[in-house]
Amino acid sequence: MKKKVLSELALYHGDIIMPPGWEIDYKKIASDIFTANIYDKEEVAFSKDLERLDKYVYETFQVRGHGRLSKSKPFKYHILLPNESSEIILKADMNDSGVSSDFVCLCAVTVAPDSTNIVLNYNNNRLRDRTERLQLMQNEYIMFPTTQTFYFSKNTSQQINIFLEQEYVLA
Repeated sequence: MKKKVLSELALYHGDIIMPPGWEIDYKKIASDIFTANIYDKEEVAFSKDLERLDKYVYETFQVRGHGRLSKSKPFKYHILLPNESSEIILKADMNDSGVSSDFVCLCAVTVAPDSTNIVLNYNNNRLRDRTERLQLMQNEYIMFPTTQTFYFSKNTSQQINIFLEQEYVLA
């Protein structure tokens, strides 16, 4: 008997471990996000810390043998106030896959412990409407296909939770 896998759902996640002297200043990123939010901008102004984060993700992806990535859009953000959750999010344009990115990467900027989850919705053959709940803390990221819907569960803390979002295409 032979097996051929026609489809899979890959989740890439881990800690962001930077070398000494190249640490990411999450307070500066949070400040930049609040500034963008004040001016009703959906995108975060590019900075040295965002460049380091971006390089870490795509170089780690390549070194681990998963392929080459290139950034397709500017960084965006998600802010969750206390007792707030997000709506279901789909990053891919299902009507025009040629303009869609391949992966979305979410990175925790400031997150209270045990306060919220990223909930991925998926189907596993005949097992429909499955979910995978992942908790991210500061210095952690998750990357998955843009064709997967996801949302942020209710923020049960009294702290504002902030996440960065970056989309990538396979180069």
